[in-house]
Amino acid sequence: IIILSQKMLVKTIDVTFRESVYCPSKISLSRALRVIGALAEVGVDFVEIGYLKTDEGDSPFLNYTPEYINKAFAVCRGKARLCAMMHPGDFLPTRWDKKVMSRLALVRICVDEKNLRETGEIIGYFHSLGIKVSLNLVRITKYSPKKCAQLCQEAEKIGADFFYLADSNAHLLPSDVGTYIKEVRQKAKRIKIGFHPHNSLGLAQANALAALEEGVEIVDFSILGYGKGAGNLRTEIFIPI
Repeated sequence: IIILSQKMLVKTIDVTFRESVYCPSKISLSRALRVIGALAEVGVDFVEIGYLKTDEGDSPFLNYTPEYINKAFAVCRGKARLCAMMHPGDFLPTRWDKKVMSRLALVRICVDEKNLRETGEIIGYFHSLGIKVSLNLVRITKYSPKKCAQLCQEAEKIGADFFYLADSNAHLLPSDVGTYIKEVRQKAKRIKIGFHPHNSLGLAQANALAALEEGVEIVDFSILGYGKGAGNLRTEIFIPI
């Protein structure tokens, strides 16, 4: 069990419900709300409630669902903040209620080298609502550490608050993680650095520790490692205090 002291200034995001869309079993809305409330009580900083999409089926975790967002916000009781994931192509502000959207504290946008530079308008929209934005670079092993550092600089230039390195394919060893984070942190000025580990090699915990040692400021996990493929870092072994 890894205890995260407040002195470390590390923020945490539980991604269980967003990752649940990749799993065959379904989580009921009532159960999700109970779990969100419990995560808030134990000190998780952000709970990712799902994707911001429309008309993608009946799952509240795969759609913009005002009722779900409002209820999730209520059960947090101010002890955790809500975030959501989106792809640039799902940016549809005319379909979103600004009052509902303001329940979110953070929106994370999946990006790659090609579309990262096109997210400036999206970042501006969410900032106008008081919502912070993370640009999450997926499948980082497609890029060299130096290239990731360059993309981090671009993310900072267009106004992103966080830049995430997502080991989507779970190819990294702990030493690799250290190299990537160190390179990116050397170029980052204001922007905060996040890390999203996957567990296909059984290294999610070791990789998260390596990221923490290099000063990463926010880390993802999920309950029981629930998620796509072999899953993610387990919430239960990262206990905020």
